[in-house]
Amino acid sequence: MSDLDFFADLMITGTVLGLDHTSGPAEVEEVLGRDRTFEASSGMISDFGLIEFGWWRDRPQDEWAVTYFGAQTHRLPWLADGDQVESALVARYGRFRPRLDVGDLLAAVEARGFTLRERPGYNDGCVEYWEPTSRMGLLAVTDPDEWEEPAGTVLKMLGPGSGNAWLSFQGREQAFTDYADHALSLSEPELARWLDGREPRVEPTRTDWWACLRNTVARRTEGTA
Repeated sequence: MSDLDFFADLMITGTVLGLDHTSGPAEVEEVLGRDRTFEASSGMISDFGLIEFGWWRDRPQDEWAVTYFGAQTHRLPWLADGDQVESALVARYGRFRPRLDVGDLLAAVEARGFTLRERPGYNDGCVEYWEPTSRMGLLAVTDPDEWEEPAGTVLKMLGPGSGNAWLSFQGREQAFTDYADHALSLSEPELARWLDGREPRVEPTRTDWWACLRNTVARRTEGTA
């Protein structure tokens, strides 16, 4: 096993040593060790070094839920050179390189029979890719002058994401507002039947459709979808 196997595993499976977006803080700490935690009233970040988990809860009595997790690969230069990558990762995959190149990662992913999709991004001088099934995304440098990093350097690999879901449904914002208003008026049995007949059956369109509907419902209710 190598560090490149770890990064390919993360993109394809959406897991870190068995941890994913369904894990809780205690489970994550049991696998990765103690972290540096930054906590506010409703949000928390668990920073283990290379691996980071972001959390959210609506009320103090609620359980923490994962909002994102993955590898902050822009930290590799000082983590790898200082032997500070999480010991659990090193025990499984060996020593980590000080820089991850997107070309190497794409080749490793394709060698396993997967192809990452390039998606529109909002960061100048970068390219974004994501894997629709695992919903993991990555950000890599295309303009070294913009980021002071070599071209091809992977800066982060985080998920789960929606792949900029609204890009699949541009111009249909009013339709989703109508969907949300209608869905909120239905009983649970009626809602189940309506959703079963309405949602697309093909990925990743189905994932994007759900993300757009949930986000619209959250805005209409001023809460969580």
